[in-house]
Amino acid sequence: MRKQFFQQLLEDYFDQDKTILISTHQVEEIEHVLTDVIFIQEGRITLNATMDELARRYLELAVLPEHLAEATALKPLAQRQVFGKTLMTFEDVPHAQLAALGEVRGVALADIFVAKMQGGKQ
Repeated sequence: MRKQFFQQLLEDYFDQDKTILISTHQVEEIEHVLTDVIFIQEGRITLNATMDELARRYLELAVLPEHLAEATALKPLAQRQVFGKTLMTFEDVPHAQLAALGEVRGVALADIFVAKMQGGKQ
């Protein structure tokens, strides 16, 4: 229902002369309509980028067990276990470098948000 609301909002009000500002913690509901993203933590901007920039800068790696130490040495923003696999989120690490260590894919905006917010508390 909310996805339809945001889609309708854009269709009704968006044009080249207008900006629509949306504040939410439920980023998966609006990810499909975003062009730019700003993350704010404790009054400080921790990320300000276009969606295209995010797609280029952030990657997720499903690490092959034999490459766990190498991947960890690249200092991932976040790491978690899912169904026995180690998943790591990286910022500004070349795709080719990660591909040698496992399966690489894009990162959902919600996962970037969690990684950035947790990183600011470490």
